[in-house]
Formats: sequence, C-alpha cells, structure tokens
Amino acid sequence: MLLMLLPLLCLAGTGAVHAQKWQLKVGGGLASQGVHNRVVGAYKIGVAYEYEFDQHWTFSPGLMFYGKGWRTPDESVACVDDDGNPMLNESGQQVYSLMSRSASANYVEVPLLFNYYYRLAESRYVVLSEFEVDKNDATTPQRDYWASGNSAYAVTGMAKNPQEYPTAPANNGVEGFAVKLSTSDAGEHGLKIKMPIAAGNLFLGSFNSTQAMLFPRKATRFGLPLLTERPVALRGSYKYKAGPEMVDATKTPQPALHDTADIYAVVYEIATKSEIAADPKKKFVPLNGDDVLSSDRIVLMARINKPVEFEGTLAELETAPWVSFNEPFHLLNGKTFSEERLKDNGYAIAIVATSSRQGAYFIGAIGSTLYIDELRIVWEGEE
Repeated sequence: MLLMLLPLLCLAGTGAVHAQKWQLKVGGGLASQGVHNRVVGAYKIGVAYEYEFDQHWTFSPGLMFYGKGWRTPDESVACVDDDGNPMLNESGQQVYSLMSRSASANYVEVPLLFNYYYRLAESRYVVLSEFEVDKNDATTPQRDYWASGNSAYAVTGMAKNPQEYPTAPANNGVEGFAVKLSTSDAGEHGLKIKMPIAAGNLFLGSFNSTQAMLFPRKATRFGLPLLTERPVALRGSYKYKAGPEMVDATKTPQPALHDTADIYAVVYEIATKSEIAADPKKKFVPLNGDDVLSSDRIVLMARINKPVEFEGTLAELETAPWVSFNEPFHLLNGKTFSEERLKDNGYAIAIVATSSRQGAYFIGAIGSTLYIDELRIVWEGEE
C-alpha cells in the first residue's frame, strides 16, 4: 500500500557543514496515512557520513531506521455478542461503542543524498588582482595573475568582514596600499578536518577552492608561463611578527617551535611551445603545495631564508618600519638557464608569500602577520 505520510519532524544531532564528518541522527515527530486519519508518534534513528565537495555541495550516504504509522478516526459501531447477536441495554436499545484502528510500520532506509548549502550571511573577501591588458583594447583584462586561499577560508564562517580574512589589503604601504597576510584560526570547521589554521598567502598562480577541502596542497597552483626574460632578483619590502604560540595540525601547542614567514620566487621548466605543437596532449602543469620548493623542474630560486622579525608587539607592527630586500636568483638541481628554452616559452615563474612557513601543513602560530609591498622581479639588464 502506498502511504501518504505527514513529514517526520525530527531533531537531528548534526551541526554546521564540515568537509567530512559522521552524523548521528535521532529524532521524533508525527506521521499519518492520507488526510482523514489521525496522526501518531514516529521516530527516526540512524547514522550518516557527510562528504564535502566544496563550500556548497556535499554528499551524505546513511543508514536510517524509521517507525511510522497512523490511526483511523473514532467511529460509532453497534456492539454484538460472541454469537453475532446485537447487544441491548436494559431498555432494549442497541448498545453502541467507539472504535478506531491503528497501524504501525518500521522501515530500514539507505539514503544517498546530495545537499546544497546556501550561505545567508554575508561572506565577502578581497581578491587581489593584476591584469594584463590587450594592447589593442585597453579596456579588456586578459589575465588575473594573483591568487590566495581566501575562498577556502570563507567556508569556516570565521571572518565577518573582508579585513578578517587571512589575505587582506592594508593602507599602510610603503606608498599607498600594501597586503596583510595573517595566520588565522579556522575554528571548529578546521579543527575537525585537521586544518586548524589558515596561513595568509599571496601567490602568482591560481587557487582551486573545490579541491581545497580534499587535497589542500594540490589546490594551490603556483606559477604562470609568463617568462620572457631572465630574472636576476626578487625585490620588495616587508615587516613581520610571529604569533605567540605555534600549533600543529591537531592544534596541539608546539612550545619548541617558532613561526616565521616565507617570501620566495621559483622559475621552473614546463612543456615548450614546440613540444605542445608536436604533442597536443602536453600542457602547462603548474607546481603545487607539495613540490613548489622540491620539484626537480625548478631551475632558479630566490628566497629570504631568515626574515627579520619585528621586536615590538603585534599591535605595533602596523606602524613599524619596512624591511627592504633584494634576493638574487640561484641555480638549482644542477640545471642551467637556457635562452633557447626561454624563447620557446619553456619556463614558468611563481612568486609566493605566506605568514607561516609551514602553513601548507597547517603548522603555524595564530596571529603571525606579514605585510608585503613593492614586490617585483628584477630582470637581466636592469640596474
């Protein structure tokens, strides 16, 4: 029989959306068949596992046990004895009684649900961009160079305004604006998936927020095939103060460690224009968080090995003096820089800045803050 059941109003033991989590669902409510029957109590108990694809879509298979039923309305019926004879009262009148029927049914269900979450609260963050402009049409931007992990941090719900994101603009630059990178608390969301902190970062490349919850270091795609000259140095200004306490990926304090920032640039080999023309299956493969400092494709690197830390407090850092740097590029992996490969578009360059050097592994100090400004590449032939 096809039952038309009233919605089961249940109180499920679940919280906010997280990347991966077990859910215990326990609740009760009301159920009935059709619109003429009376409602009866119902129950629901089970477990589910929610798997998050991105900040909107999740998939949650489960195993649920339901108890539902219904009860017919009371109706007046004539009473009869065991032999089927009418039962009469002392006045010889038919005796009547109220009667109703009830039924119950238990179910085992394996739901396979896709869920879409729509954020009602405002969640805006600043996207720091630099555009290449078509020489024939100065109004048309061609490429967005810079990226950060702000879109992944939006999932945590920890930031209430753009300035509370790990990567944000600052108005105290060497001249005009600068960029502020802060290692931030990822809240309950991050702690449950062993990503308790979010280091502020800014890099040349792109960020895949859909991939960030599953493979966070793969989500950071460092570098773009922009090289047309040989770089000789990474130049800019910064100021830095480490947060008070280092924690690991379980948010356990690490008193023996001290946080530090990281600012570097790498030039690495990619498929050349000629190679792609000969084999269309070849394509640009960027470095990521797992190999941006260790890939055997790296040819040149410029890096501040020991950033100077401001001796004052975090509160005083905003007005602290800037530290200028000019780090030369060095050859790595026994490679040489090939002018022939350069002409054949065979190199990509990545520039990376982060407020916690081990932030990609979710190790750092909440509150660590790095301001950067005037960041640029010095090319061969420049003074």
